[in-house]
Amino acid sequence: MSADLWRVLDRHRKNPGFAGREEELKALTGLLGPRPAGVRLVTLTGPAGIGKTRLFAQWWEQLPPGGPAVVAGRAERTAPPFEVFSDALDGWLRQLPEPPLDEDGMVRLAGIFPALPGHRPASGGGRADAVFAAIRALLLRAAGPDGLVLFCDDMHWADPESLALLEFLCREPPAVPILIVLAYRSAQAGAGLTAVAETARRHGVLHALELGGLAETEADRLLPPGLDVPARRALYREGDGNPGLLRALAGAEPPAGYLGSAELRTGLPPVLTDAPAGDLSRLSREAWPTAHAAAVCGDPFDPAMAGWVAAAEPDQLRESLGELRRCGVLEPAPDGRLSFRDPVLRAGAYHASGSGWRRDAHARAVSWLERAGAGAEAQAQHLEHIAVTGDAVSARVLTEAARDTLSRSPGRAARWLERAAQLLRGEPAGEDRLALGRALTLSGRFAEAERVLLAVDLPEAGRWRAKVYRFLGRYSEAAHETRVRRPSAGVRAELLATAMECHGWQDATPADDLAREPSAGEAAVCSLLAAAWGRLDRRDGLARHTERATALVDRLGDEHLVPELETLRWLAEAEWRLGRPGDAARHLARGRRLASEFGQHFLRSRFSAGLGRLALAAGELDAAAYHTEEAMGCAEILASPALLVEAQVLRAGLGVATGDVETGVLYAQRAVEFASRLEDANLDLARRTLHQARTARAEPSAASHTLKLLSHREEQIALLVSEGRTNQQIARELDLSHKTVETYLGRIFKKLGISARTQVAHLVGVAGG
Repeated sequence: MSADLWRVLDRHRKNPGFAGREEELKALTGLLGPRPAGVRLVTLTGPAGIGKTRLFAQWWEQLPPGGPAVVAGRAERTAPPFEVFSDALDGWLRQLPEPPLDEDGMVRLAGIFPALPGHRPASGGGRADAVFAAIRALLLRAAGPDGLVLFCDDMHWADPESLALLEFLCREPPAVPILIVLAYRSAQAGAGLTAVAETARRHGVLHALELGGLAETEADRLLPPGLDVPARRALYREGDGNPGLLRALAGAEPPAGYLGSAELRTGLPPVLTDAPAGDLSRLSREAWPTAHAAAVCGDPFDPAMAGWVAAAEPDQLRESLGELRRCGVLEPAPDGRLSFRDPVLRAGAYHASGSGWRRDAHARAVSWLERAGAGAEAQAQHLEHIAVTGDAVSARVLTEAARDTLSRSPGRAARWLERAAQLLRGEPAGEDRLALGRALTLSGRFAEAERVLLAVDLPEAGRWRAKVYRFLGRYSEAAHETRVRRPSAGVRAELLATAMECHGWQDATPADDLAREPSAGEAAVCSLLAAAWGRLDRRDGLARHTERATALVDRLGDEHLVPELETLRWLAEAEWRLGRPGDAARHLARGRRLASEFGQHFLRSRFSAGLGRLALAAGELDAAAYHTEEAMGCAEILASPALLVEAQVLRAGLGVATGDVETGVLYAQRAVEFASRLEDANLDLARRTLHQARTARAEPSAASHTLKLLSHREEQIALLVSEGRTNQQIARELDLSHKTVETYLGRIFKKLGISARTQVAHLVGVAGG
């Protein structure tokens, strides 16, 4: 085994960071059971970074003492014949006191194994089957009493001779048990590897293990403990459960979990302090300039643009791009473009170039984009790095790009607006300052947004100040901002949203004429009105506006919905009140996805809280805990009292539902305290949750007293709910209609001051029911 591979495997064996893969470990161990002589061939496949080598190292570490001998080799992209076997057996051969084979065998292998006496470069002569037989004899000698395990890593690079030898071993195996594990990337497997697997299959010795991404709970164990929940979830989404990618992104500076997808792929890549060089280290000197240029262009990129940025001749560009694809650095993207396999490779290629070269490369990228007639957004990605003070043209492009991307990437838009102001030696003013305030608001940077918006004397600024104050829980200030003469539809909608966040908001009346305002987003307004009428328990207005809003929202593409993303929050609330939890969950999940994808993190908290409430009401406690944790994490990062109240009420309810009543009481007390200070609409719910938590903590007699509030029929239904019966099952058992059971359940919730079936079950259990 080569010293390099040994170090890799040994590092993996000593590294405690391993998660999941129990089934794969079990499968490998099962192949070591009592078995006859011969070969068993395992194909261990999956994308780069998925953990193939790590899995083998973990399995090796768990092998009992005195088991089979283990050797391991690695294939290289440019290597002499049989390199993986030479690499695997090198260490063992060097320790032998005498030649392992007879003179004929030694002659045949002297040109293949440098560790053998009399080694000389291979001449290319000799019959292949004779060489194969000699190597088979060598494997036979290397095997211990319990056989041999041969691990062949990176076999997508394997030379043809090694692959032919593997086929030979499947057809004519040695007279000892040998387990051969071939680790390789499925996407880069050529015809030779396919032939090996097919030969093994025909001879009944093939065992295929394909590694996919880790589950989120497994991947979470690999991330640094100090990372907050929203960043952990974002990293999992970007890394797609790939352990290698997750580790690299987690070590980014700035942390990649706080960057949106667009920023990772087209913006300035983060510095990845712990990322291995990997496939980049295999590049030739001629291919590196093209790799640097491609990283500057963004992802995906036009090959012709990369050639322009690299200043490469057409033939050299073609050769370099071919090499980058063969090495697995680049892969095809739609429309004839190319893409880096993952953001880690792009970051590595970008930062491996010199800062002076990068500056010139960004300038060449701008010149290409100008010639191609590209829009402001594409140019801004490069101008922000090279524009100099006084450059009014660049400032104008950056401002235009920020306006175009304000809803899709508010963090980036804010940065471009601030950069544009720096170029002009000042701060944004007028419409530009309003745009900056909007971008900061959508990014959840409420304190900065308030400072910026207070200096804007435009009618629309009042609406955005009101939104900032609403999320900070400063409802009186929010209401003040919306009390203007002849308010726009947007201002009136914000006034209604503010009123709905306040305790005792029922004094406000939804204005249905809002939906007829030509300047209003009809889907947004209908959703808001539906939620408002729902809170007033006015079924006519609730049903009418919900139907219209649902029809409108489901026809809108993501790009049209993102500017008014809160629409999905209000619509989901209305659907829940209409008894459509499935539709509500669908719209909340869409909202959460878009908020995460487009950097509107303040709404991510709202959507997560909504999903948590739905899961809690359905008794899905694991899902409720997952969403509650995210809602709480987002609220804490944003330091938003209003979001914290919502998350704390949910966390308290979860505590009661799971029997952790002390936690339930703690968070309910905090929620009541915050909500009282803010006069938040969640105050009544917080008080009910606190009462329920204290009741659950009290003696069973207190719970029994609470249940005495129920009628005989309601008590019957509560008991059946506690047994896990569905509404349909309860209806059949009590000979009632499904609708009647729903009505009774609503009364039970109201009398007991609760909102979930799990809470009913908990009260019944405490009372000894």
